[in-house]
Amino acid sequence: MKAIAVNFGCKVSQSDAFETIRILVDTGEVTRVLTFDQADIIIIYCCCVTGRGAQKVRQRVRKLARDNSRARIILCGCYPTAYLTELKTSTGIDDIVPGHNPEAILDLLDITGSVNESTRNHTVTEATSSDGLRMRSRGILKIQDGCSGTCAYCIVRHIRGTPASMPVSLVLSRLQYLVRAGFEEIVLAGVNLASYGSDLSPPGSLTRLIESIHELEGVFRIRLSSLEPQWITADLIDTMAASDIVCPHFHLPLQSGDDRVLRRMNREYTVDSYKKTVSLIEERFDDFGLGTDIMVGFPGETEQEFENTRRLVEELPFTYLHVFRYSPRPGTQAAALNDDVLPAVKKDRSRILHDLEGEKIDHVLKKASGTIHEAVVINEGPPASLLTGTYLTGKLTNRNTPADMGKLLRVRITGYKQGTLLCSAL
Repeated sequence: MKAIAVNFGCKVSQSDAFETIRILVDTGEVTRVLTFDQADIIIIYCCCVTGRGAQKVRQRVRKLARDNSRARIILCGCYPTAYLTELKTSTGIDDIVPGHNPEAILDLLDITGSVNESTRNHTVTEATSSDGLRMRSRGILKIQDGCSGTCAYCIVRHIRGTPASMPVSLVLSRLQYLVRAGFEEIVLAGVNLASYGSDLSPPGSLTRLIESIHELEGVFRIRLSSLEPQWITADLIDTMAASDIVCPHFHLPLQSGDDRVLRRMNREYTVDSYKKTVSLIEERFDDFGLGTDIMVGFPGETEQEFENTRRLVEELPFTYLHVFRYSPRPGTQAAALNDDVLPAVKKDRSRILHDLEGEKIDHVLKKASGTIHEAVVINEGPPASLLTGTYLTGKLTNRNTPADMGKLLRVRITGYKQGTLLCSAL
């Protein structure tokens, strides 16, 4: 059987899809392929965080089913966990495995084998390394799941359950596996990654985990996915700044730049505490990437509250934004609120922030000219596409042959064009 696993969602969902395809390949009965037309089995991990995102997932699933009628499609992830009936009736797909359950997928496909401890521990073999994994540019490892937050708009905490951190020894084992498989950048992911270790016995922390990762052998760097601001400590920032293997990149969800909106959202920080965290980062790093998530049109958001958000975005050194328009999700606290911000107003507020993002990105790219970075190859080209440690994308301009996917290159930034850095390999 030939299979492909795709993800319409976050880094945690990407990690789940990555693990599923690896487990299938490890059975010896499945070969991973790169394109849908080659696949007998298409496994799709589906997101449902926003109403608009869920609609896009349904559209993409229906298109995949039309374009690949001979393939068997299996839907997994958060969407079927939260809204199983909606997904089934809107897509016509019957093969659905809620959540992340590779063993159920094996049963569905009548594949002999199980997700045993050896498989879970990523026992590496040359066959697995070359055939099963090296079709991605970066490794993604989920080291934490679940959330104890009570954000009014969020359905994910109801789906993913209470916090659960992977034991340090297993994190190190799986990281070493990915390094030996050839990955030179590995993304650590979690639903609430910054809370890593708080549920372990004895308790641990993301800071101490990073210190342990330095003991691993091989050429690699790690990148941290989204970090909830209230969990960021000075020790974590100091450890990242002192490290030569952690990317200088922070994604800190803001959601709103107004304290009244944050309180209605049940966010666990204030605008002032968020600004203090960013100030600590600025003190410790000469150069860093800073991204955020912002939700516009949350129930009751006034023009002044939005203006406070706009001003804060203008003030802080963000290098990119993820802007979402609020949509009520059944089962959340906010679903009971009056969705009183008109769609046209949400659209306009989103446009204003995207325009501001464009100005900020232009400034960042101009500032980068002449600097030297270590960048990972995310598309072999030519010209190869690159991603810097600070989360800027670039093109390799001084090589006319394909670059090695997933390899780290030392490059000089020579300029930029259409929002992309122009890079010269050193």
